[in-house]
Amino acid sequence: MEALKFTPDSPFTRKILVQLCISWIEENDFEYYSTHNCLEIEDTLNQLFSILIELFDAYKFPRHMFVPMVMYANKFVNKYGIKHNQLFNLLLTSTLITMKFWDDTTPVTNQRIADAFRYTLQEVRIMEMRFLKGLDYMFSLTAEDIRMFIFETAKINLMTKKNVRNIIKDSCHPVNLPTAGVAIN
Repeated sequence: MEALKFTPDSPFTRKILVQLCISWIEENDFEYYSTHNCLEIEDTLNQLFSILIELFDAYKFPRHMFVPMVMYANKFVNKYGIKHNQLFNLLLTSTLITMKFWDDTTPVTNQRIADAFRYTLQEVRIMEMRFLKGLDYMFSLTAEDIRMFIFETAKINLMTKKNVRNIIKDSCHPVNLPTAGVAIN
């Protein structure tokens, strides 16, 4: 797969992917979402992403494959939902599958993941099998699929009324938004 500019190092891509994960929590674990500060959740997700990027680097796996890893996780969440305390397992499993599917030379194994993250080999195998079956073993993507995913995710997750408020809240000058809906072009 050709290298894309959508890497987790890009502030644009990182923000898009973090906001997507936050939307998973908001939609599937509203109790947690409503009782935790959004910036705290964002910080936790950024830490989680950093751990996974370190895993990519440790196995010399290209960072631009981080986006497909999140794409697979997104497909799983759309089909089955997720709770906040399952997020790391989901993204770790998606990382493992992405590495195995896209690069036969990456020396990642279930045992290495189990050892590195203090799981049993059986737990990693179960997570892997559930993920594979959950996505019907469908993992092929094109560069265009990735571009469309990023742009559609940006459009959906960054331009909703709620996220516009979060973006403005994160800026230096507070602004009161009207209660009417936000138009998306």
